[in-house]
Amino acid sequence: MDLFQALILSIVEGITEFLPVSSTGHLILFSHLLGIPQTDFVKSFEIFIQLGAILAVIFLYWKSILVNRNVIKKVLMAFLPTGILGFILYKPVKYLLLGNIIVTVTSLFIGGICLIILERYFWKKEKKLSKIENLSLKQSFYIGLFQSVSMIPGVSRAAATIFGGLFTGLDRKTAVEFSFLLAVPTMLAATGYDLFKSSFSFDSYQWMLLGIGFAGAFITALYTIKYFLRYIQRHSFVSFGIYRIVLAIIFLILFSFNGKVYINQNSQAQIDSQQYQDINSDELYTMLKNKDFYFVNVHIPFEGEIEKTDAFIPYDEIEKNFDKLPKDKNAKIVLYCRSGRMSAIAAKTLTGLGYTNIYNHILGMHDWQSKGFKLLDIRQ
Repeated sequence: MDLFQALILSIVEGITEFLPVSSTGHLILFSHLLGIPQTDFVKSFEIFIQLGAILAVIFLYWKSILVNRNVIKKVLMAFLPTGILGFILYKPVKYLLLGNIIVTVTSLFIGGICLIILERYFWKKEKKLSKIENLSLKQSFYIGLFQSVSMIPGVSRAAATIFGGLFTGLDRKTAVEFSFLLAVPTMLAATGYDLFKSSFSFDSYQWMLLGIGFAGAFITALYTIKYFLRYIQRHSFVSFGIYRIVLAIIFLILFSFNGKVYINQNSQAQIDSQQYQDINSDELYTMLKNKDFYFVNVHIPFEGEIEKTDAFIPYDEIEKNFDKLPKDKNAKIVLYCRSGRMSAIAAKTLTGLGYTNIYNHILGMHDWQSKGFKLLDIRQ
């Protein structure tokens, strides 16, 4: 990732974070368009720059956040479901869902349809609550349950919480404002926990990228929040639903090719075909007879390994264990796990780090055993 790409992503974050269009989904899609590999740092960057958007909310709503204890109670109660589920599902969300184009595009499309349908329903429904203070703790918790669904990329945290608010009886403006406030503990927790899990292990250049992303998201979010509040008092959410559907269709067409279409640093369209090769169990067996590669088990938790394995590196800790990998970026590396899912993620990480000769055992140890090949149960 370079400075220009960091700035573009920060602007995308600031514009989309508080709109019901999914900021995470946009960041994933724009990363692909810009040709940015979904490495651990990029995923951390996409989480971290949300702090800039959060600062914009604090700047505009500091009185409600710091002075009104009743509002604070309701916001914290709404945060509870996402806080608990986010802690439990951190790894699956970050390493299996974030960066997943299929999940993102599907969520954008389905979410767009839901926006249109729900808008038609809530437009006619009588709104009884015009102040956040009038929410009960039970209603706040229900809104939090809506928000927890947004851990799936493409769903949109803003859309989920806004409609959660409308469902509990808030009027449109108040539902949007509650969504803004609920973003504060949610994103602070998400960013803080991700930084903790990554052990703050960023180099000086990466910290500079994080700083640019933070500032860009803050400035852009300030204007977006003000505009969105004015817009939503006069217009419905239907236009956002249509936008999501159109965007999903466009990206579905782009990514329906064998490779992914993106715009590189020279702004030229090109096809980036899969940068690693899939192999099956029979091919792996043949390759092991005359082994000339570095063999890595990436499955977690450890559930055994194939004979002649050189290293065990969890699929979500590839960058942290860079010292265990061959120094030569052209070295042949074969990855495997239990089913092929984790090894595919590890393969993408390695290609993003510049490795050019990666092989992924697509069906993993499960298929290896089903073919009658041996699996060692004890780490040697």
